[in-house]
Amino acid sequence: MTRRSRQHVLIDPQSTDGTVRGLHGPSLVKCYNLATVRQRRILHVLRHLSDALMREVNQAVRVAFDFLLQR
Repeated sequence: MTRRSRQHVLIDPQSTDGTVRGLHGPSLVKCYNLATVRQRRILHVLRHLSDALMREVNQAVRVAFDFLLQR
């Protein structure tokens, strides 16, 4: 696995998490280019991540920040 791929989390709609979350196609969470958004700008929430997927996203964010700090 490359460093860059560890900064992503792929959510497969055929997996248990993808099926339960109602995904229609593959989704990719990119954890290396984050931005903040004011909560009032969010009109509605499409889906929520499971605890297991959120742990994967948190780990990918840690990898991305470690990479940036090492530069």
